[in-house]
Amino acid sequence: MKKILLFKHLIFLYFFLNAAAHAETKLICNTETHVKHYEFRSEQAKEMFKDTIYNQWMDLTPRVREITIKKNSIITHDDSSKKLGIGPTNYKIITNDLRYLVGQNFERAEDGITVQNLIYDKMFKFISITYYSDYGVSVYDGYCN
Repeated sequence: MKKILLFKHLIFLYFFLNAAAHAETKLICNTETHVKHYEFRSEQAKEMFKDTIYNQWMDLTPRVREITIKKNSIITHDDSSKKLGIGPTNYKIITNDLRYLVGQNFERAEDGITVQNLIYDKMFKFISITYYSDYGVSVYDGYCN
């Protein structure tokens, strides 16, 4: 009888831990948006984006950002990107401890690099995302549910 009871507990523990390992956490974050565009290198690009303000910080419309935290990755998508048909951003988890979740997305292309860093402070439910490319930088920060 004790062996059967122990076996049932082991089965329960196995399924419980297995479900926890594959669980996803979803957050909704309201983020402020701050951007600074750098002057483009080519005259053609300057002509295409002639109404762009360069080399000064601008505050843009706040964004609602959906965050999905998986075992090895973080997926983010914001409302304005969805409207433009732009897909989500995937971050590789660098650190996930009791307080901080840190992810990074790095892409190299012919025209330069894009580096994005995400830091989520679990204690304060605060997120910061930094974006760097050869065209400029962006900072998104705010509180999550």
